Amino acid sequence: MTQRRIADFAGTERPYLFKEALTNKIAASDFAALEQAYTDPKQICPDISTNRDYLTVAFVNDVMVCCDTEEWLVPYRNVGSNREYFCGKWPSIEIISQPLNKTKLQLGVSELE
Repeated sequence: MTQRRIADFAGTERPYLFKEALTNKIAASDFAALEQAYTDPKQICPDISTNRDYLTVAFVNDVMVCCDTEEWLVPYRNVGSNREYFCGKWPSIEIISQPLNKTKLQLGVSELE
């Protein structure tokens, strides 16, 4: 069986595979933004890094999130000490990450320890 890549860029350790994108999904609240009156996205989304030169903030189900998404469930994977999220739509794909110890939903974290 051939595995197909859907993203292989921007310093990711390994490409995202279709199987990962279809089966591993997590609520966007895991990377929710701080709801304080900051003007800089780095203040709104501390501990979040992106593969782009800028960080996108969007609203999903009335929750401000630190990713370019319109979907409540987004593909994710735990890589080393970080969790990566696959956001956006082609051609504006965004991969964000945050340290596992900063995630709000601790799915699979105990398995890595």
